[in-house]
Amino acid sequence: KKMSEVQVLQKYQILQNEYKNIAGKMSALEGDLSEHQLVLNTIKDLDRERTCYRLVGDVLVQRKVGEVIPALQKNTVLLTKDLEKCKKLAQDKAKELTDFKLKYKIKMKSGSATQKTENSRGVLA
Repeated sequence: KKMSEVQVLQKYQILQNEYKNIAGKMSALEGDLSEHQLVLNTIKDLDRERTCYRLVGDVLVQRKVGEVIPALQKNTVLLTKDLEKCKKLAQDKAKELTDFKLKYKIKMKSGSATQKTENSRGVLA
């Protein structure tokens, strides 16, 4: 089934939004991972019995350094895996966007999508 110019533009915008959402998720994961690594580096040499506080949701919980380090290490591993999955998704979505642009001859003009179809000489802006 052939898509109209409007349908092509809508589909392209949906793909762009999906890519932006993945990029936003990646950015958040990178920030969380960086924070976890910073805290681990800060507390790694502290006495394991020393009191520290960990934010769990909206609640500040008192723990011992020895209890927090393993949890931070586990979360760091999980965040790293999630970040790798997100990067793969972003690569796949970028390829999908590129392929879509090539298939429908979409050209970018001053930040907005324009398109020239095979049957039409008009520009959709």
